Amino acid sequence: MFLETLKRFARAESGAITSDFVMLTGAIAGLGMGVALLITPGIRPALSGVDPAMEASTKTGSLIVERVQTD
Repeated sequence: MFLETLKRFARAESGAITSDFVMLTGAIAGLGMGVALLITPGIRPALSGVDPAMEASTKTGSLIVERVQTD
């Protein structure tokens, strides 16, 4: 009885779209996290200049900020 129910379940296609969607969504989320982990170390040095530039713009009231050296 149980084996017959299991075979019928394996042949049914009524929930295939949902499971495909879940699998694809999980794969896309996993790839996104992997890419984020790979590029984070390379982006940190570039982002380190953003804070001084924003500080300078709020002090001067100017939206145009010259390049700030962070060396």
